[in-house]
Amino acid sequence: MLSGALVLVAANVMAQEETNDGTLAQYIARTHEVSTFGKLVEDAGLLQQLTSAGPYTLFVPSNDAFERLEAGKLNALRNDREGLRRLLLYHGVPSSVDSSTLGANREMETLIGPTGPKLHAVMKDGRMLVNGKAIATTTNIRVGNGTIHIIDTVLTPPIPTTGADGGGG
Repeated sequence: MLSGALVLVAANVMAQEETNDGTLAQYIARTHEVSTFGKLVEDAGLLQQLTSAGPYTLFVPSNDAFERLEAGKLNALRNDREGLRRLLLYHGVPSSVDSSTLGANREMETLIGPTGPKLHAVMKDGRMLVNGKAIATTTNIRVGNGTIHIIDTVLTPPIPTTGADGGGG
């Protein structure tokens, strides 16, 4: 009986809708659970974008998600500003997306741009799943310029197959 109650409580936490004053950047800055993402956004010079009008949706990895990265990956990102920017922009879309509008499968342009890699999100068994692996632990956090979903995995954008120089990669 207790395990069933815990499942219900966990489901209610995931589905919780929250409305907050301020911007995406302000919410991230004041929320300990996503402080690593917030620091990386600052390091990458993306704070201004997250305070602009939007609307944007961010799929924000929790601190635990960053801790599960392979050894040295986080430091390598910090030392590669363009790679860091690409990774962070891959976690955002230039529109408002909430769990009630996802349906069976939704492909979304990321903040990398229209020619960049897409994100895929789906509602499956009452949970939001992003790119087939990241589970949203908290969804539909609404702020003045968008929506935040906290996820349990750092999403890695695919490596571009061609560069600006036309070479393969």
